[in-house]
Amino acid sequence: EEVQGPWQIWAGVIGRTDVDIVCNECSVNADCNLNGLCRNDGKCECYNDEDGVTFIGPHCEVRLKDDCRTIYGELHNDTWSVVPVAWDDKGKGLWQSYDRPVYRYQGGNPLINDTDVVVLIYSGDRWF
Repeated sequence: EEVQGPWQIWAGVIGRTDVDIVCNECSVNADCNLNGLCRNDGKCECYNDEDGVTFIGPHCEVRLKDDCRTIYGELHNDTWSVVPVAWDDKGKGLWQSYDRPVYRYQGGNPLINDTDVVVLIYSGDRWF
């Protein structure tokens, strides 16, 4: 049967391919996007506060500028700030989700009780 209109039918064949799976480890500093140091255990140690920028992510691929540590809502001018945590050996770190910083509500929105703990988290697709 012939297709009418703007529709198309693909009647092709999917070929066979090989897939290689490797560990998500670094072996040289370049594997850390030159934004950190590759440790002997294969993990990147990202630079923290280099010229006002902190690098995060397994390969130090996400830049968090100091100017972006606090963000403001458009409607109520509410304030959200990055959540620092002390889980690394230097007592410095950021609460992260999908290698993005997690922001905690600080105040300013009359619809949110200031005693509630509300966070802004990146889901890998969008912020919620």
